[in-house]
Amino acid sequence: MVREPQSPDENELPKGAHSLILVVDDEAPVRESTRISLESYEYQVLTAKNGREAIDLYAKHWQEISLVLLDLMMPLMDGPATLRVLKRINPDVEVVAMSGLSSKGMVAAAAGEGIQRFCLSHLRLRNC
Repeated sequence: MVREPQSPDENELPKGAHSLILVVDDEAPVRESTRISLESYEYQVLTAKNGREAIDLYAKHWQEISLVLLDLMMPLMDGPATLRVLKRINPDVEVVAMSGLSSKGMVAAAAGEGIQRFCLSHLRLRNC
């Protein structure tokens, strides 16, 4: 059953109240468009271009970061490998996996790592 929105505001992202989000994606346009979108909703944003950079940033700011938006398919270190390290820093890390491509194997790997939310497109974050 498809649920229809009850009001125009229901499709909007909630205001961030300056919560800090770490956006991890190897594609600069995706990182920047996601950062701009989140900042327009009053979120603070850190960005990382790969898993290694994400781990460095998370290690420094893990107590302030409320959510990690994590691309599953990246060179150097993919999303599931990155998540395993993030979980060593903070077992309760909140992650939403993102991917522009649908790969059943990658989604299954992400689910195996404990990712419960998945977006097929960064452009539709409100639907995650």
